Amino acid sequence: MVERKSIPVCLALCLTALLHPGLSFAFRVPKDIQFSGNIQYGKAGEQALYLDLYSPKERPSAKLPVIVIIHGGGWYQGDKADHADIACYLSSCGYAVASINYRFLTEELFPACLNDSVASILWAKDNADKYGFDSSRVGLFGDSAGGHLVLMSAFAGDKFSPDKRSIKDSVKCVCAWYPVSDLTTWYYEKNRKLPPELLGGFPLTMAEAYKEASPAFYVSKDVPPALIFHGEEDDIVPIKQTETLKGLMEKTGADCTFVRISKAGHGFTSAGISPAYGSILNSMTNFFNRHLK
Repeated sequence: MVERKSIPVCLALCLTALLHPGLSFAFRVPKDIQFSGNIQYGKAGEQALYLDLYSPKERPSAKLPVIVIIHGGGWYQGDKADHADIACYLSSCGYAVASINYRFLTEELFPACLNDSVASILWAKDNADKYGFDSSRVGLFGDSAGGHLVLMSAFAGDKFSPDKRSIKDSVKCVCAWYPVSDLTTWYYEKNRKLPPELLGGFPLTMAEAYKEASPAFYVSKDVPPALIFHGEEDDIVPIKQTETLKGLMEKTGADCTFVRISKAGHGFTSAGISPAYGSILNSMTNFFNRHLK
C-alpha cells in the first residue's frame, strides 16, 4: 500500500464547492423514530469516530436489519446529519440506520476514510445484541464521495478492515448515488484542475494507488448486489463512471441495477428530474427490502 500524507487545507477548500452538492440542514426527527446521537464507533489514533443511530420506536420482535449511511462531500466535508431525512425514512420502513462521520482527506489521505467506513460496519456487528441489530443483514448507502466509499466497502471492505476482521458475511447489498467508480479515468475526464494531492500524486505516477482506491478494480461475481442512481447531466462525476461499472458487473455476472436520472446533475435536488425524488427513495427502499428482509 502506498503511503500518502495529508493534503493542505487550502487545497481542500478548492474542492469543497466542486464536490459537495449541499450542506447539512436543520432537520427534526419524527416522534416515531428513536434517535441516539454521537455514538462512538471507533478511534483513529487519538481521534474518536462518531455515528448517529436511528431506529423505529415500535420495533418488531425480530432483530432489525442495519443500513449504514456514508455522506458525500468530496472526501473533504459533510456531516453525518446531512441525510437525516433519508435515515428517518429508512428507519420508518423497519431499519436501524447508522449515519457516520469519517476522517477527511484534510486529516489523512486514503484509505483512512475507507478504514473508518469498514470500522462502522464492524461496530454494527459488535453491538448487535446491545441495540437489537441483525448484523448478518447490513446494507450500505452513500452519495458522491460517500457512494464511492460504500462501493469500496461492499466490494473490498475486508482488504481495508482496520483490525483485519471480515465484513463480507454481513454486507448484503449497496446503494450509491452518483459515485466515482474509477479514479484512474475520472481524474482525466473532468478533473484536471484537481490538485495531485487528491491521493498524494498524479494517476500517471501513482497508477496502483488510484486503482487501489477504485471500486471498478474489485468487481467480481461475488460482490453484493448494487443499485446505482446517476444523473445524466452530472458534470462533476460523469455518468460514464456508472455506465462503465454497470458493464463490468454484467460481464462478471454480478447483480447491478443502474437507474439513469434525466435532467439531474450532481445531486438530486431539481424539481424536474425524472424519476422524481420520491420515486428514487421508493426504489431504494424496495431494493433494501428485497435483500435485507
